[in-house]
Amino acid sequence: MRCFSAHRSPRQTLHVATLVLLTLAPTCLAAVSNDTLRKELTRAGLEVTALEPSALDRPVADVVMLDDSRQFAIAFHFATDGSLLPAEFRLLRFDRSTRTWIDTTARSKGSSSVNPVCVGSLLNLDDFAGGLTVETHINPSAACTLLFSSDLVLKKTLNGWPLAWLRGSLLIYHRNQVHFAPTHSVEIASYDTASDQDRTLFPPQRPTPIRRSLSQRLARFYAHHPEWCNIHNDPCDAGRPESALIGEVVTNADTDAVAFTISYAPPSPASSPRRPAGPDAVVYVYRNVSDPAHTQVRELPRFAFEVQPASAGPDALAPLLRKKMLDRLFESPATSPPSTTE
Repeated sequence: MRCFSAHRSPRQTLHVATLVLLTLAPTCLAAVSNDTLRKELTRAGLEVTALEPSALDRPVADVVMLDDSRQFAIAFHFATDGSLLPAEFRLLRFDRSTRTWIDTTARSKGSSSVNPVCVGSLLNLDDFAGGLTVETHINPSAACTLLFSSDLVLKKTLNGWPLAWLRGSLLIYHRNQVHFAPTHSVEIASYDTASDQDRTLFPPQRPTPIRRSLSQRLARFYAHHPEWCNIHNDPCDAGRPESALIGEVVTNADTDAVAFTISYAPPSPASSPRRPAGPDAVVYVYRNVSDPAHTQVRELPRFAFEVQPASAGPDALAPLLRKKMLDRLFESPATSPPSTTE
């Protein structure tokens, strides 16, 4: 599940700038600010004389910023008198190395078009090896991730929200879900910005022991209780059990590996009979993530950890991604993971 809140990055300073106008359909409620674009940029210590005065002196809303040693970037909506967001948002980038402004317009019918649903409230602005990402809100279970080149040409729109980067060019992201669906089955994907390859990481292509066992129990339950599916308006797909991501996705660039925790025990309808649920914390470890032909996955139950995975953060999962641990993990049977304390 995904909740939105406008985010402002704490990083700072400025130099190539790129201005993009995204013209789309009205959506969502705007978080209106009394500050103008001029005030936002001046506060960041930027020279604004090269920008159009008519834009600089308009109030802005839904502001998200990125500020580091290479660049300053800001995305925002111009504030309106109404409650709806305007049918556009703007993205401005200033590259410190060239100290030049680039002014670009991307429209809904042009070569750099954006799906109208993706012009909602701005959640986050971030960078990667090839450019910038802008994350926008659709609903609590859905978002858009827009990937722009360094000169702000829209390169890709992903239906989901970022979770982590691997080597600065491989994005691990959470795919969107239908917010009011009776069952939410999490999907985690990777997008390679270099090869433009988008593929599913989770659920694994080949069934894993814990997931297979749960699917078999669900299949038996659905076969014996067809009325349950009708009462709860549930598709009752045993291959897509209720599941949710817990905590952060952890990556290791040196070993090309990723780990995260999945719960198979979210709340179930309080009715009888009760649908089977799986473990509340199962860890999935992937290696060779950047090489689809050789990607491998291991499924680790709770007993593989001295700490509880349900509350484990990056510090608990990171040791699994070291080369020595990965080698031992993938040499051992999938149901008998090695100790994480060695």
